[in-house]
Amino acid sequence: IAAPPLPTAFSFTFLGSALRVATADPNALRLLETAFQPVRCAAAPPGMHPISVRIPLSDDFAAAFYTVRDVFGSFCAQIAHRFAIYGGCAAAENQAFGLLGDSTVGKTTLLLHLHRLGARFLGDESFLLAQDGTLNAFPRLPALREPALPLLDPALREAIRSCPHYERFPAGRLWFALPAAHLLNVRPDGEPKRLAAVFVVERAQTTHVEALSPRDTLHAVVQRAYRKPKTLESLARMRRALADVRGYRLHLAEPQAGARTVLETLKCA
Repeated sequence: IAAPPLPTAFSFTFLGSALRVATADPNALRLLETAFQPVRCAAAPPGMHPISVRIPLSDDFAAAFYTVRDVFGSFCAQIAHRFAIYGGCAAAENQAFGLLGDSTVGKTTLLLHLHRLGARFLGDESFLLAQDGTLNAFPRLPALREPALPLLDPALREAIRSCPHYERFPAGRLWFALPAAHLLNVRPDGEPKRLAAVFVVERAQTTHVEALSPRDTLHAVVQRAYRKPKTLESLARMRRALADVRGYRLHLAEPQAGARTVLETLKCA
């Protein structure tokens, strides 16, 4: 009987916190070696005690993909004095803004169109929000599903198709780690920015935007927090973090029109 493979350990740091992940699962190893390269380090800095996680073996890439995503979501949720939010983010008009929505609503495609129109890509999966309204995108390399390719420019489509970091599924390929060389120099940016707005993205027949009340904005952000506020004190902290943040619901029919609508909304605010 063959001995089980020995686990490989990786260390990661972000915003003064450290994570150590050990696994022998080949699918998890592919993800850890590529998608999270921007936050990888040789070892946790001296005096920093990392959170340790072990990922079990699995024969299924999708299971490994979501397990690794949850590991890093939990890691972000444990970073002190910040709320970890599932969503993409970008910056334009000297303002950072978040895009909230389901995993297949098209946030990454929308962010790439926003970048083409002059916005700065920050991240497409998670961001951390401090009580003073400062946002830091978690700098994971972007991921994209093949059905989104026809919605992108030809040059960007070809660059993505040439990326080797993908897995095949019945609905097409999933590129799980797109470096800048395969995104026409689009790369994540984890530097602090001031959050000015959040857009709740929903699929629709026509593209348009509507303003949300502060209460609905708070509810939308709470719903997408990796660790939801469980006390009145923590809810009050999140309310303070969003005190100067405008909320909108973006009804999205196609990403190019959606990107123009987002930028026009920010410009007019």
